[in-house]
Amino acid sequence: MDSLWEDNVTLKDLTCATPTVQATKTAAKTHYDEFPFNATLEGTASLKWDYSVVYVNETENRAAGGLMSHFMAYCRILDNDPFWVRIKSGSPPAQ
Repeated sequence: MDSLWEDNVTLKDLTCATPTVQATKTAAKTHYDEFPFNATLEGTASLKWDYSVVYVNETENRAAGGLMSHFMAYCRILDNDPFWVRIKSGSPPAQ
């Protein structure tokens, strides 16, 4: 297991235990997620970047993780390969 990935997971888990993040947990949102992604050098353990952790719907989070894995494989993103994520403004899709 990659040490940076493990560090990202550890810090994400510690952050999720804080009262501020726990306050976002609801019956529908029981799975926490982070940005930047654990799989990146800019994950929660990086001292260069800010990060966000919030509780989300587990089914949606797992689906998004699957899409992320597919993207990494399809685009052949390897360790240290640069890529960027475009954040689009607007309302989230209807549930």
